[in-house]
Amino acid sequence: MTEQPVCKIINLTSTNPRWMQELILGPNFDDQDVRSVYPWVIETKYYRANIQVDLLPSPDQINMDLSNTEAVIFYCDPVQSDMLSRVDKVWERIKEFGPAVCLMVVDTVEHGEMRTNVMSWCLTNMFELIECDEEGEEDQEIEEKVGRDRIVEALKSHTWSNLELIEEGDSVISEDEDIVGDDEGVDDDVTFDTLFSQLGNMKDKAAGLPDDQRRKYAENVALSFYKAMGGDEEDSK
Repeated sequence: MTEQPVCKIINLTSTNPRWMQELILGPNFDDQDVRSVYPWVIETKYYRANIQVDLLPSPDQINMDLSNTEAVIFYCDPVQSDMLSRVDKVWERIKEFGPAVCLMVVDTVEHGEMRTNVMSWCLTNMFELIECDEEGEEDQEIEEKVGRDRIVEALKSHTWSNLELIEEGDSVISEDEDIVGDDEGVDDDVTFDTLFSQLGNMKDKAAGLPDDQRRKYAENVALSFYKAMGGDEEDSK
């Protein structure tokens, strides 16, 4: 059985970030449970995925087997003068595994030298900085999650390795399933969003085909996108 992907929450503060587990897991979280690892079933309008959320109360508890870690969250306290040096040491042990989602969560970062240093570190190491006390602007045309809510949004935006796409009518397409055939396009009821989400898989498959098959496959992909946008197959010929 393939191991499930993991989201690791690594605590670098003097407080216990159990609130973050509760935020991510929602009503399924039992605050009386002493476990640090919880299953999380992500369900969005586009996909389902089974994840493990692992809270490490201290960086000393990091398991060196991090091969299934696809998301890492550092919970930090900028008030601590050595925060970034501690973060550096932990990141050195993790970065070789290349987690796709990297978040640095802080309650707040005051303007000044520390804020500049934190922002610089995040940019250099490709982390997203999330300030829990941040509030969204009321006049924004497109509502974007900020503060604590951004944590869950960022995790749900990731393409988890075991996700299953949800089609209309609640049918499910596995991430590994090729929805474009070698000889024909996809069924008419496959949506543009589904095709677009599978574009990476299509490119990977095409790259492994001989030249003549790759050209045919590319034609089928283009036709499938055309049909998903409402085009008629006869018009494309």
